[in-house]
Amino acid sequence: MHRRLQRISKESNPDQEEKQQNRNRSQSLFLFLY
Repeated sequence: MHRRLQRISKESNPDQEEKQQNRNRSQSLFLFLY
């Protein structure tokens, strides 16, 4: 489901998708550490 939302956002705005992925990555690292 989340991946589907990312795909939709990528089609509408690639730059925003890039930021979204970066934020998700940092969130994942944050959750992994804590």
